[in-house]
Amino acid sequence: MIQIIKLIVSAFVILIITEIAKKNAGLAGLIAVMPINIMISLLWINYETKDIKLINQFIHSAFRGIIPLSCFLLVLYLCHKKSVPFEVSFVLATVLLVVTIYAQNKILHII
Repeated sequence: MIQIIKLIVSAFVILIITEIAKKNAGLAGLIAVMPINIMISLLWINYETKDIKLINQFIHSAFRGIIPLSCFLLVLYLCHKKSVPFEVSFVLATVLLVVTIYAQNKILHII
């Protein structure tokens, strides 16, 4: 039952953001980058496990995702500004996202 509730909450968040985007893309973008998914995930993890170590690992991993996400969004923004088709922009940004995550993990394991 808890899995169904989590699925409904997640789907509802995506639904709300995409519906807002149809009327105000700027507001939807701001809502989408808010840490709402992180907050919801933390609440569920805490509710289900009460495991502080797991929560700390989750937070650390989420924090490490900021740079790759920023690169992804920057490439999408620059491609769209140059009128690159969405599909091409999305693939380029996704490839950079994967490369950035890989490079970041390699660098952080060295340090």
